[in-house]
Amino acid sequence: MTVAYDDAVIEFLISQSRARAGKNFADAPLACSEGVEIFEELDSLDVEEFARIYTIYLLGADSTCAPDRAKQLASVAGFTPLEDVARDVDLHSKLAVGKERWRCSTASAERRHLSAEPMHVSTLTAADVLAYRALMLEAYEQAPDAFTTTAAEREAEPESWWVKRIGSADDLATSFGAWKDDGSLIGTVALQYAAKPKTRHSALVLGMYVQPQERGKAVGLALLKAAIAAASARPEILSLNLTLTEGNTPALRLYRSVGFVEWGTQPQAIRTHSGLQGKVHMSLALSRPHAAA
Repeated sequence: MTVAYDDAVIEFLISQSRARAGKNFADAPLACSEGVEIFEELDSLDVEEFARIYTIYLLGADSTCAPDRAKQLASVAGFTPLEDVARDVDLHSKLAVGKERWRCSTASAERRHLSAEPMHVSTLTAADVLAYRALMLEAYEQAPDAFTTTAAEREAEPESWWVKRIGSADDLATSFGAWKDDGSLIGTVALQYAAKPKTRHSALVLGMYVQPQERGKAVGLALLKAAIAAASARPEILSLNLTLTEGNTPALRLYRSVGFVEWGTQPQAIRTHSGLQGKVHMSLALSRPHAAA
C-alpha cells in the first residue's frame, strides 16, 4: 500500500506499531522485524519524509527536546536512525506524544504570529545611539546575570564608546535593532569581528537583549537571523561564537534553534547574585563552499 506523507502517515505508523507493542524484537534479525515491515509499506520513503517522522519521534522520546531542535537533529540524521526507530516497541506511544507536542507547538507559534505587533530589524547607526544606550542599560539592570559587565560600568561610558559599539569605523562591529512601528527599540544584538589575521575567520555574537514584554514574539529569532545573514555576507567569516550564562534555558533554546552547538562550559566564570556560575560556549559553522586553511 502507498501512504502519502501527512498526518495519515503518523496515524498509520501509530496503529501498526501499536499492534506489535509488547513484543520483543531485540534479538530478531532486522529483516524479520515487524517494525521494518511497517516502514516498508510506506512506498518510496525518502530522506525528507523520514526526517519529518523522526522529528515527531524525537519529540515523543525526549520531553526536553524543543521542536526546532528535534527538526534540526532530524534534518542531518539521514536514514541512520531508521533501524532503531523501527525496532522500538514503544514507537506507537512516542509518535502519539510527539504528534501532540508538535501540534501544540505549531498552534502556539501561529498564535504568537497573529498576536505579534508589527516589527522590523535593521542595522543600527550612530543616529540610534541614544535609543541603543537606553535599551542596553535596561538590559544590564533587567538581566544582570546575562552579562559580565555591570550597569554602573556601562553607564559611565561616554557616548563615543556606544557609537563605536554600534558600528566601528574600522568595520569591526555591527549592531542590529528590532523596532516596533511606533519607533521604539525593543531588542538588539551585535557582532564583533576580530582584527588579528589568525582569528578574523570568526565573529562574536554579543549584547543580545529583548525587552521582557516583547519576548515570545520571535524578536530574538529575527535579530539572530539578521546577524547570521550579515556574517554570512562576509566570505572570510567561517563561524560565529557566543557565550551564555549557565542555566539560561530560553537563550540556550533560541541559539540551538538556529544551529548553535555547545562545545564546553567555563566553570565559575561570572559572579552573580545567586553565586558563581559557568559560561556555556557555543559555535555556529557558517555554510561555505570551501574553507581556506
